[in-house]
Amino acid sequence: GTGGTFTIQDTVFNAFSAPVPVSATVAVAAGLRPGFEVAQLAVLPGKTTLQCTDNTPVNVTLKNASGQTVTICGGTTLQATASLEGVGPYAFLRQGTQEGQTIRFPVTASSFSFMAVLDTSRGVIPLGNRQATLRVTVEGVEGTANINLTCPYPPPAVTITHPAQDTTIVLTQNNQPLIILKEEHTPSSGKFEPVISWQPSDRIDTREYFDTMQSGDTVEVQVTVMAENIAQMRAQDTRRVWLVKKGCDDAPECPPVFPVTPPITIVARPNGFAGVNVCEKPTTLGGFAVVTGPQMIAPYEVDACFDRSTGRWRFAVPQGIQLNAVQDLCYENIRRNGQELVSDVTQIPKSECSRALEDFRLHYEYPLGHSVGRMPKYLVAQALLWHEEAHRRFEQRLLSEN
Repeated sequence: GTGGTFTIQDTVFNAFSAPVPVSATVAVAAGLRPGFEVAQLAVLPGKTTLQCTDNTPVNVTLKNASGQTVTICGGTTLQATASLEGVGPYAFLRQGTQEGQTIRFPVTASSFSFMAVLDTSRGVIPLGNRQATLRVTVEGVEGTANINLTCPYPPPAVTITHPAQDTTIVLTQNNQPLIILKEEHTPSSGKFEPVISWQPSDRIDTREYFDTMQSGDTVEVQVTVMAENIAQMRAQDTRRVWLVKKGCDDAPECPPVFPVTPPITIVARPNGFAGVNVCEKPTTLGGFAVVTGPQMIAPYEVDACFDRSTGRWRFAVPQGIQLNAVQDLCYENIRRNGQELVSDVTQIPKSECSRALEDFRLHYEYPLGHSVGRMPKYLVAQALLWHEEAHRRFEQRLLSEN
């Protein structure tokens, strides 16, 4: 007709009329009552800590200002945005086929969920621990939660091995050494082996200090080695070296008889010392090898004095120098070869006496059993030990003669 009355939410609109004919458009707008719209998001991860390769569902509930779950009318679709902040490629979100650190998807219910994923094959968590902020937005309303990301990477360790401790070096006109520092670190290989750096350098050239120092001056030089792995985990070690410029007037004077050449002794160590294995071949019964590398010489002390007749410093090693050598029998090889190490005849069964006697005769030749084409079953321990001792004595004789 030409008029009507509309009642919406208890509000009465007055009747209206218009000339006939009439064409009118009536617009009706409806909305939620104040306080019933989306006012807060309850964001609840199933787990608050993810480790290395892990995932968890994240549940989100739409609530009004009163904390009640919001009802979404049928056919209504809202848009949700979820993001994982403060992380690298190792952490991301997943909703269906969608994946990323930020995802957007439609919402048709008052509760929905998606997945939070940690996959450290895609990247390394700095320092092995990181807290991520999970942020969800619907209809301009924001909700947040925190997720801890962790992976127990092997932490680096580093130690300065040379010099092994803080030390003092006396500088003279004839003694201005170049000190090269050395280190050992772990892990020593693999993805998490640390990168090594020195501050200021792994070398101390004492010549650079000598000319600027006065007699009696002491200069402290501090060197730090730093190890940092791919996860930005760090370790360090520090050495202090004191350089003393000593004048000749107060130098210790050399005695009338001052040893020049220190005695050198070869010291036998068990197999495996300094990583030396003399039993690598399965047929080897015993072995001898002088150690090479940093552990070739055992630590020793040096005495110094000033020879006023020549104007030079002289040095001696009063306790002598010990060379390390591996000298041992290959007990595992002997056992695996089915052989018996005999140090007393009572160890031999009576039924095997004839066989043992034949085996004993084979010890007069080298290699053992060469003439008969077989290794003896019964081995005389003392003979094998003396064979390796003969190697040591031969090397010792060469040192003494030269």
